[in-house]
Amino acid sequence: MDSRNVAAHSSVPPGIEMTGLRHAQRAPGPSRAANDIADSPGGTSVTQHGTSSPVSSRRQVGRLLTNAALLLIILIFGAPFVWVVVLAFDREVGATWPWPNDPTLDNFRTLFDKWNIGQALENSLLVVSVTTVLATFLCALAGFGLSRLAWRWTSVAAFGLLLLYTFPLSATMVPVNDIARRMRLDNTYQGLILAQTAVVLPFLIYLMKGYFDAIPRHIQEAAEIDGASRLQAWRQVLLPLVRPGLAVVAGLAFLGAWSEVLLVSAIVLGQPMATVSLRFMTEAQTGQDFTVVAALGVLYMAPVLALFLVLRKAIASGIGSAGSGQSV
Repeated sequence: MDSRNVAAHSSVPPGIEMTGLRHAQRAPGPSRAANDIADSPGGTSVTQHGTSSPVSSRRQVGRLLTNAALLLIILIFGAPFVWVVVLAFDREVGATWPWPNDPTLDNFRTLFDKWNIGQALENSLLVVSVTTVLATFLCALAGFGLSRLAWRWTSVAAFGLLLLYTFPLSATMVPVNDIARRMRLDNTYQGLILAQTAVVLPFLIYLMKGYFDAIPRHIQEAAEIDGASRLQAWRQVLLPLVRPGLAVVAGLAFLGAWSEVLLVSAIVLGQPMATVSLRFMTEAQTGQDFTVVAALGVLYMAPVLALFLVLRKAIASGIGSAGSGQSV
């Protein structure tokens, strides 16, 4: 409709009406981009004059304080580890930090040439590897059984496992030593593997039960309808769905077995069967050479860091799935 038609249907003179329409179309107002910036939750609230609002300033101050607190926590907890690494590569204990005063690898050579740490490293790798595999397998079975158990006391049994895990390990050293001697398992790999597996099982079974609880039962029932047995459904259908959970369980089992020292001291009576954790404790107590002890500390921490770097994605996925209660 042109201006003449508009004027014909209006009581206002044509020139006045069209001028008003043109002015209405060009009327100034806040732009959509400015409104979007002001309304965005993560952006900065900007007024029409281009200045930041007090709310935005408080948010920025809050972010700065949070980052500063996180940085302080990292420095407090990370400083001892940095000190150990620096001292391990230094020729003698000095005041230089965070770089060695006289860098050297002699401390690590002393570990293997004079302290015979290679035997302890071999013992630890063997015991921890078998313990990790055995604990992961048993937790996968027990967690599945506890999750699918149709029993009114299932929750009581699950919390009973957690109750076992809360017992102080030092209170069990005497009975563990007595049982190991009676069964002739002291100073043996079998005794170390069985004892450390038994220690990590309660909490890991409860954790694995949570992962199986997050899987809908109709998935297992569909596999059984197709002809699979319950064990086949567990192995072929459910285990692939809980792989992140298995990674978390395996990582925690490795960490618990690798760092265990009280239980090892109750079973191992001589240095030939000592693990890295036990040697590190005994050598740190004697305080013969702090630089060599620091090198042993680096050797003690290295496998745990390597395992975390390898399994970090699976562990993060498994912990996130367990926290959200969703199927992994």
